[in-house]
Amino acid sequence: GAARGDQIQVFVDRTHEKLLSFSLQKPTTLVVRTAWFPGWTVYDFDQKIPYTVDSTTDFISIPLSDGQHYIGIVFEDTPVRTVSNLLSLLGLLGIAGALFYDRHA
Repeated sequence: GAARGDQIQVFVDRTHEKLLSFSLQKPTTLVVRTAWFPGWTVYDFDQKIPYTVDSTTDFISIPLSDGQHYIGIVFEDTPVRTVSNLLSLLGLLGIAGALFYDRHA
């Protein structure tokens, strides 16, 4: 947990993005109470860092050394999600085109 004198600032707390700044007196593990799904990436000063996932809660756990940290936790698209989004968009455009064509035929 946080030690006396640790300073933690939360800049952004959205469902898909969290930005936090830490000044830690001793090493600690940050537990983010957000369910893990493929696509979560953790950065410290814009450098990708490893994290673990608690097998019981599926929360993201980030080991941090003492000192200053600027943590970004971002839900990014995976290749499968990108393809799925593109297929959905193409499907919607196809439906819209079919409706437009049907009205003007």
